Amino acid sequence: MAKEKKKLPVVDSESVRDVYADTVVSTGFFNGTCVVTLGATRYVPERTNEAPQEGAVPSVYVTAKLAITPSAAVELVSILGNMFKTLSHAEKATQKTAGEMKPSETGSKH
Repeated sequence: MAKEKKKLPVVDSESVRDVYADTVVSTGFFNGTCVVTLGATRYVPERTNEAPQEGAVPSVYVTAKLAITPSAAVELVSILGNMFKTLSHAEKATQKTAGEMKPSETGSKH
């Protein structure tokens, strides 16, 4: 039987801030550490009362740099893989349910 990883207590400190990211800026491996730089895409006008000009290109602002050990990176990839499988199954179930609905139930007037 394989050894089970011992569960360590988790302390969720309120001093750690949440970080938003909508893009991965870069990844790398430096001195035995996996580094992931995350960013958020933003339009930042010169003045707060101005809307972005037509054709304006947003900038990506770095919001976090995550440096983790290779074993933590493997664990993260595994957890994310399981999360994506769950999301994929949920999406397929939703599509199947939507396909089984009668036209009157969907608001269609065919």
